[in-house]
Amino acid sequence: MKTNKVLFVDDEVNILNAIKRSVIYEDFSAMFTLSGEKALELIKTNEISVIVTDMKMPGINGFELLKKVKEISPNTVRLVLSGYNQLSQILATVNRIGVFKYITKPWDDELDFLPSIREAVSYYNLRLENELMKKAIEKKNVEYEELFKTKDALIAKTELDVVNMKRINNLILQIQNILFSKLRSSIDYLDISEYYLKLINNIYASFLATFPSIIEEFDIERLVRNFIHKTNNKIPIQAEASDIKFMENYRLILLILVELVKYIVEKLNINDIVVEFMNSPTLSIKINCAHGNFHHLYNTNMEFKLIINYLRELIKTSKGNLIIEDNTNKEILIQVNTNT
Repeated sequence: MKTNKVLFVDDEVNILNAIKRSVIYEDFSAMFTLSGEKALELIKTNEISVIVTDMKMPGINGFELLKKVKEISPNTVRLVLSGYNQLSQILATVNRIGVFKYITKPWDDELDFLPSIREAVSYYNLRLENELMKKAIEKKNVEYEELFKTKDALIAKTELDVVNMKRINNLILQIQNILFSKLRSSIDYLDISEYYLKLINNIYASFLATFPSIIEEFDIERLVRNFIHKTNNKIPIQAEASDIKFMENYRLILLILVELVKYIVEKLNINDIVVEFMNSPTLSIKINCAHGNFHHLYNTNMEFKLIINYLRELIKTSKGNLIIEDNTNKEILIQVNTNT
């Protein structure tokens, strides 16, 4: 993994020396320059994750520098160092060219300065990760288009897979936009956004691993056995005894079930759940909670609602559904329209 580079720009040597002492033990690579002109040269020849600049400098001032940085390296996260008497200029900069955060002089290293730099680096990495994910999605689209052209025997199934994948791609972009919109309104949302973006991307990677989708035969016994294995035998289960055989996308059903249960237990800290497997009139899986209220949680917790809607769209690619029961408020139902 590349080391992030953070560029500090200030025409006062004592300010740069103070910054050098502050960041000496940080994970990123720090670069320093006394002028906006030199900063632009460094921007053109280096991948700069974050730039932190003073506003009032001879030659190219901070405002002009950040404006040029936005043009040359739009992904670089922009921060401002300033005195209190420069507030009006700072606000104009924030509004016109977009500044992630401004730090007032003098600053406190542990309370103001270092946390701001770390947040900016994390924000840069988060955006970069999602750009890479978008490219991976585009690459997968190309691969499936090629598969569609060359595999005559799989044309019909591949076409449906491509349609489903493009629909899920669009859903992921919508979720990313929602999370980034929330992040822009509050930097305190950074850790939450990072968690959910990684979770969605990880689930998506597992979803892609089920492609090309395969309809295969399975029974409840096999589903229960693999569920127990993937959850380390920690979740209580109830299962109807049956020799009924089902025909559906088994890998996708197992993926949705495991990811949903892991999220409920690990992220929501709801531990009093029981998973019930039923085979009539078709395959149904209930996640029962003794004390929680899934229906209320779905209506009040944006992140939970995003995950439920995301998993619901994934299971719909195999004509299934994921339902938050509103009659008991304590159940989540996975229904699969399997052929028996």
